[in-house]
Amino acid sequence: MTPKRVGDRVGVGAQSLSCLKPDCEQCANGEEQHCQNDMTGTYDSKYPNGDKSYGGYANYWRGPSHFVLKIPDSIPSEDAAPMLCGGITVFSPLTKNGCGPGKWVGIVGVGGLGHFGLLYAKVRRRLPSVPSPVSSSDIEQALGADEVVAVSRTSTKKADAQKMGADRFSRSSFLSIVYPLLSVSKGLTG
Repeated sequence: MTPKRVGDRVGVGAQSLSCLKPDCEQCANGEEQHCQNDMTGTYDSKYPNGDKSYGGYANYWRGPSHFVLKIPDSIPSEDAAPMLCGGITVFSPLTKNGCGPGKWVGIVGVGGLGHFGLLYAKVRRRLPSVPSPVSSSDIEQALGADEVVAVSRTSTKKADAQKMGADRFSRSSFLSIVYPLLSVSKGLTG
């Protein structure tokens, strides 16, 4: 983890607190967001003493330095901010589900989260070292899918999707995507 000092430019993601105890299975495995003991979200959540978290509307943020990320000087604040919430929302499942060489990734929706999914799924270069339960070498190996397919309900997103690394683009309505998935999941569960 990158050491932090007073005066460093830092950011906070969507979480402010967890128990961080070594006997907590979730915290010990780097999955603090699933902590069953003391998980406090950055927005509209409660600290163990009953105080409310106000996120970006607060005058101050409180929490252990474990949840503070040092922002590299090479990344402007306006680019770093969305990566701390929306970015990690898609980065985490891509790495946990084995996105990488030899894999295909489908990104449904090329909006706020979808654009991060496209960028992260396609990246093939080493990322800057970031505090993470996943080592930098694991991150390097985890990303870089062979094929990324973007799906949106409107064709106006095609150029954007391709600019962000999509190999293919499909215009499709939400229901035409969801219904086949529902029928597959029913077959798997029933």
